[in-house]
Amino acid sequence: MRHQSRIAEHEAVLAEIESIAVAEGVDAVLVAGDIFDTTDPPVDAVRLFYDWLDRLVGHGISVVCVGGNHDRQESLDAVAGILRRTGSIHIVGSVPERLEDCRVELHTVGESATIVCVPWIRERAVIGWETLSERPGMVMAAYSANVGAMLQATGTLLAGVRGPRILMYHGYLNGAVLTVDSGERGYQTARGFAVPSLDLPASAQYVALGHIHRPQLVPS
Repeated sequence: MRHQSRIAEHEAVLAEIESIAVAEGVDAVLVAGDIFDTTDPPVDAVRLFYDWLDRLVGHGISVVCVGGNHDRQESLDAVAGILRRTGSIHIVGSVPERLEDCRVELHTVGESATIVCVPWIRERAVIGWETLSERPGMVMAAYSANVGAMLQATGTLLAGVRGPRILMYHGYLNGAVLTVDSGERGYQTARGFAVPSLDLPASAQYVALGHIHRPQLVPS
């Protein structure tokens, strides 16, 4: 809400997630994008998030995050390298140039997990300028097809690996249900931008989805 701080609410939510993670003895927490609600979050919100990451690592819990459409993805990429040196915090803010850089491997005693991280993909990242100048329907169709092809390609990063195989994707999937006043941006939840669930790689044992602000199972 404008001109009214919600930091206290955010503190309570993050503290609850932390307590559940500790109580359940989880190895990692996955954050599927929209870490912040705006590309220019207040300093208090930024400090709160990174303090939370620090506390989770202090509990021996790894954290894997991808950038969402609400985030300033370049800002997340800017700190990703130094956070990666902790060995416990992995952030993929925007789509990397090399597909293999989407893969994060986590290791615990006697087990490992592979997580392929696909953040929000901007239109200009997958559509040429000549298509962007066309009618909206053509832009949406090109976006859906190109992102779908990228998701299919990520299957090669999961095929044949041992341990849990997870795809984390911040995007709109066909069959996802929107809610009224969900806080999402209308243009980026237009049906034409939805990617068919058939484009999700079969090699993924679990797919963690972000973008749509409603917990739900999406039919595949």
